[in-house]
Amino acid sequence: MKPKTKISDSLSWRGILVPVDFSKNARKALHFAIPLAAQSGARILLLHVIMPIVYPAEMGVVVPDEKRTLIAARKHLAEISRKFVPETLRGKVEVRIGQPAYEISEMARQLKVDLIVLTTHGYTGLTRILLGGTAERIVRHAPCPVLTVRATGTK
Repeated sequence: MKPKTKISDSLSWRGILVPVDFSKNARKALHFAIPLAAQSGARILLLHVIMPIVYPAEMGVVVPDEKRTLIAARKHLAEISRKFVPETLRGKVEVRIGQPAYEISEMARQLKVDLIVLTTHGYTGLTRILLGGTAERIVRHAPCPVLTVRATGTK
């Protein structure tokens, strides 16, 4: 019987990107990414994407205060990194504004990450059509492999 090989024996990863939407389900992706990073010597890179919201007004368009939202998101993401990611595995923590699938794929491309680990929301049918399939778009456009973790029990 052959001895078990570790991931690090066959892969030399430098970075694992974990998109975080601040839901409980997003932490499931971290639970998968941390052992992979530890075995392969990679850093965990966290990303939160804020979708721009524009509210119509009577005489024009009202855009919410993005600066305040960015500051709060950065603070919360840094807290998640400190709380859940071992110090030796911590990498970049970033907040971007835009469409999640695009921003996640673009960050992976810019930072040359080796893997994206994310949770799916598990939407099906009309809900999936209305809310979109972010994970599916990331799988299609990512410049690297994507590990999707099903968030069971969510609808």
